[in-house]
Amino acid sequence: MPLQFEPRTLRQRLAFLYDEADTEAAYAAIERLVEKYRQRIVSTPYKLSEKDAILITYGNQVIRPNETTLETLRHFLETRVGDTLNTVHILPFYPYSSDDGFSVIDYKDVSPQMGEWRDIHAIGARYRLMFDAVINHVSRYSYWFKAFLAGDPKYKDFFI
Repeated sequence: MPLQFEPRTLRQRLAFLYDEADTEAAYAAIERLVEKYRQRIVSTPYKLSEKDAILITYGNQVIRPNETTLETLRHFLETRVGDTLNTVHILPFYPYSSDDGFSVIDYKDVSPQMGEWRDIHAIGARYRLMFDAVINHVSRYSYWFKAFLAGDPKYKDFFI
C-alpha cells in the first residue's frame, strides 16, 4: 500500500517549526509579503499537461559573437525551435560569483554577461517563462550578506 500524506496548510507547517506566537507572527509576515507583491505579479493560472514542452537551460548555454547570451538564446529559440516548445525555464541568470549562477549577488538584476531584463522580456513575449528563485543560495558578495556582516539588524535573521 502506498504511503499517504495528509496535506498541510502553511500555518500547520509553520506550527511544526515554531511555537504558537512565532507561528502567528511568521504567518502574518508571509501574508503581508504576498499582499505587497500580489499587484506586481502578472500571472494567469496554468496547469501543466502532456501538451507542454519545456526547455530547461542556462541563460548562457548558447553563444554567438557580438551578442549577449540571452539575445542568442532568443534568436536560437525563434529560428531553430519555434513553436515546438511553449515554455523556457531559464536557470539562474542573476549576477553571481560561482556555482553556475546559484551563488546570487543580486536577485533584482540580470548578469551583464547574459544581457538585460529586456532580453528576458523578449523571450517571454513568445514563450511561457520559468525561473529558479534560489533564495536559499546567496553569494558572499551579495548586499544581503554584506549587510548581515556589518550588523544591519534588518538582515540579522537572514544567515546563521
